[in-house]
Amino acid sequence: MHKLCILFIFTPYCFVDHSLLLGGKSPIVVFEDVDLDKAAEWTILGCFWTNGQICSATSRLLVHESIADEFLQKLVSWTKNIKIADPLEEGCRLGLLLVEG
Repeated sequence: MHKLCILFIFTPYCFVDHSLLLGGKSPIVVFEDVDLDKAAEWTILGCFWTNGQICSATSRLLVHESIADEFLQKLVSWTKNIKIADPLEEGCRLGLLLVEG
């Protein structure tokens, strides 16, 4: 590589403020000594915040085997309580992102 190219690569002028949305696989790890209600609440929030339309939305769960069944029951309970409606309706937590044109 030419000397000027190396100099250019490492100058501060190359750095630009930016934000990258790289489509991560954001896991939640749930250990056996956790507050299951809080863990379920935050897991649901991570999954459904912005309808899951963000690269950091929770997409994987790693749950300690000894609490897996109880944790699943809490997740199902939280999920059943999500109000699905018109996004403009008060209390709506999940709704359509587009409408018929």
